[in-house]
Amino acid sequence: MVPTYVMMGCVLYFFAIIATALIGKRQPFMDHIYEPGQLTAEELFGDVVKSMFTLFQLMTLDSWTGFARPLIAIESWTAFFFIFFISVAVFVMMNLVTAVIVENAFAENKSEEKELAVRLEREKEEELEDLKNFFLQVDIDGSGSLTKQEFFKATKQRKVRQKLRALDIMPKDIDELWDILDSGMGELKAEEFVHGIRRLRGEARAKDILRLYKEVRQFENAVEQVEGHIKTSKNRLENVKLQLTRCRTDIAAFTRTIVRAKEAVKMAAQTQNMT
Repeated sequence: MVPTYVMMGCVLYFFAIIATALIGKRQPFMDHIYEPGQLTAEELFGDVVKSMFTLFQLMTLDSWTGFARPLIAIESWTAFFFIFFISVAVFVMMNLVTAVIVENAFAENKSEEKELAVRLEREKEEELEDLKNFFLQVDIDGSGSLTKQEFFKATKQRKVRQKLRALDIMPKDIDELWDILDSGMGELKAEEFVHGIRRLRGEARAKDILRLYKEVRQFENAVEQVEGHIKTSKNRLENVKLQLTRCRTDIAAFTRTIVRAKEAVKMAAQTQNMT
C-alpha cells in the first residue's frame, strides 16, 4: 500500500508543477476578472501545494466542474489538461489502488486460511492425543486392544462417564456405542477406537448418530430377512419347476403307454376277427 500512495503523491506533484506553470502563473488567468465568490487561478494553482490540493479534489471528482469550467472558458486547452489528468489519476491510478487493495485482501485471506488450517491441524492432533489417552484409560489390562467386557467395565468408572458426557454420549447410549465402534471382530484397536469416536464428533449430535445407526441396523436386518425369503421362494420355485418337469415326463410316458395299449387292443381285435 505504501508504494501506491507514494506513486499517487508523485503523480500529483508532477501534474501540480505543470498546472502551476501553465495555469497559476500565466498572464491570461491572472488578468481575468472573476465573478464575486469565484476562486481565481492564483488561489487554485498559485503554487505547487495549492495545485496539489486542487488536483486532489479533481482526482476525487468532487465538484471539480465548479473551478474547471471558468478556467476552460478563459483558455480552452485547459480542458484537455483536466481530461488527461482525470484519465491518468482516476481511471489508471485509482484502478491500480483498487487492484492493490483487493490483492492485499486476498493475501490476508490466504494468510488467515493458512493460519486456520494450521490451527485446525493442531487441534486435530491434540484431539487424537486426547482420545488415545482416553483409550489407554479404558483399556484396563493395557493389552492395546479393547474387548466388550473391558469397555462396559470401564464405563462404570466416573471419569470415563464424564469423558463420554463431554463427547455428548449419555449413559443410555453406551450400549449402542459398542455396536457402532465394533466392526464385528469383538475387540477394538486404538486406531479403530479413536477414529470411531471422532466420527461421533461433528455437527450432528452423538445420540442422533446412535439412533440413526440403530435404524440402519434394523433396516439391514429387514433387508436380510427379505433376501432370505426371496432365496427360499426361489428354491421353492425351482422345486416346483423340477416337479412340473417330472410330471410332464410322466404324462408323456403315460401317453405313450396308452397309445401302445390301444395299438395292442386293436391288433388283438383284428387277430380275433381273422380267426
